[in-house]
Amino acid sequence: MPNERATVPTPIHLRLARLLDRTSQALVILGLDRRITHANRAFEQLLGYDEGALVGVEIDAITPEESRAITAQALDRLQSGSDPQRYEKEYWHRDGHRVPVVVSTDYDREPDGQIRGYYAFVTDVGPLKAAQEAARRSESRLRRLAESLLDAIVVTDAEARITLLNPATERIFGRAAREAIGQPLDLLLESDGIPRGLRQRDPRIIGQTTETRGRHQDGRAIPLEVSVGAVELSGATEFVASMRDLTERNRLRALILRSEKLASIGLLSAGLAHEINNPLAFVANDLAMLERDLKSLHSLVEAWQAAAQASHDPACRELRAQAEALAEATDWPYLRDHLPDLVRRTRQGVRRISQIVANLRSLSRTGPAQLEPAALSDLVESALDMVRPRMSQSAIELHTHLPSLPKIPVVPAQITQVVLNLLLNAVQAIESLGRPEGNRIDVRIEAHADRQVIEISDNGIGIEPENLPRLFDPFFTTKPVGEGTGLGLAVAHGVVTAHGGTIEVESTPGSGARFRVALPALPTNGAGRD
Repeated sequence: MPNERATVPTPIHLRLARLLDRTSQALVILGLDRRITHANRAFEQLLGYDEGALVGVEIDAITPEESRAITAQALDRLQSGSDPQRYEKEYWHRDGHRVPVVVSTDYDREPDGQIRGYYAFVTDVGPLKAAQEAARRSESRLRRLAESLLDAIVVTDAEARITLLNPATERIFGRAAREAIGQPLDLLLESDGIPRGLRQRDPRIIGQTTETRGRHQDGRAIPLEVSVGAVELSGATEFVASMRDLTERNRLRALILRSEKLASIGLLSAGLAHEINNPLAFVANDLAMLERDLKSLHSLVEAWQAAAQASHDPACRELRAQAEALAEATDWPYLRDHLPDLVRRTRQGVRRISQIVANLRSLSRTGPAQLEPAALSDLVESALDMVRPRMSQSAIELHTHLPSLPKIPVVPAQITQVVLNLLLNAVQAIESLGRPEGNRIDVRIEAHADRQVIEISDNGIGIEPENLPRLFDPFFTTKPVGEGTGLGLAVAHGVVTAHGGTIEVESTPGSGARFRVALPALPTNGAGRD
């Protein structure tokens, strides 16, 4: 720091300096050579110097290089007769950091008009700069936070006109900010209830959360959850609305309700199966006894007829005539030839009902799944038992090739469910064509190396090529609304892959589809887990 002393202050300077030493306003006086002739205590303390340490120091010595030109230009203007100058610059603090200031500079002219020096009032703007920077950082942080939110944030004035919105608003409503700002909030909402409530300061809207419908730029409706708050800024009221798109939540809610309904149906099926099974067992037992006793009765009647034929007793002849008349009235030859078949078919029907009940109970089990050896032919037959009546109603011919292959480790209920889903899809694909005849489903089981394959083919409507890659995606369906959840094939895919197997599909639109389920013949670590 230069120590050379320069211009000696005049008595006027000294008197002025002594007065200003008592003020809190920082002051520095310069000679024409731009050396400090006086600095009051406020200026010295601002830059961290001891009393009198700055006298004789050239002003550029305590000014960063980039601020020197500003000082020089201001002093040059004063010398040319310009008005007092005001500008921002920086000084070096004694410890080396920069001190931002605002300087108001004027010249000191003697009565004869001669300029004797300059004086400058210096205001420390460091705290102001720090506050401004903190505010800038805070505003930037808040802006980044608002921009990162997934919910739409919309700010309106007291008249519900949009003044600010975040990127999520543009994404949800499909409108650029420049199109929406300045427009009424009604632009984004189907109903004017919320905008009207804001203009009227309705407490049922402000500070509350409501559900309503928004309006996308393309015209479609958007289910929304809207929360509105009010803030007072500079004496004016503004409203901040947080809008959440409920499309996905509503879809999941519907799926949960549907899942609960399906679970309830499963429990109901299990209960009905249990209730049906008990009386069904009595019917089956009674039919078995009836069939046995019917054979005995048939033998008894034949023995009596033979005895009556051989006897010449007039009383026997009269009884024989009565019996023949009764036999003719009851069509005894028909009963004798067909009653055993009727009982046999009834027993077959009861066995079929019993099998369906057993399948329902198996499918509705809620316990942990366990691998166990099972024949695929038995599992396919179980699924067919449940879908045959519908095939018959739709005039669908069923062709099967179900050889008895070695048992493989599976979760029987899960594989039965997979086959049932594929069969129902095949039936629906055929029914959608509405053909009165020529409908066909083929079900085959084959053994290939270390795998067994279930193949289900139909001659239904088929699958469009663009839908094949998404066929096993959850919630994807090509069926009309109300006829499919989009979960059947996704669940089937999950079950088969959990068993270490694969499921594939081939299809030609209009010519049907073929599904192939390949399951390993040896146990895998993943199969059977829930």
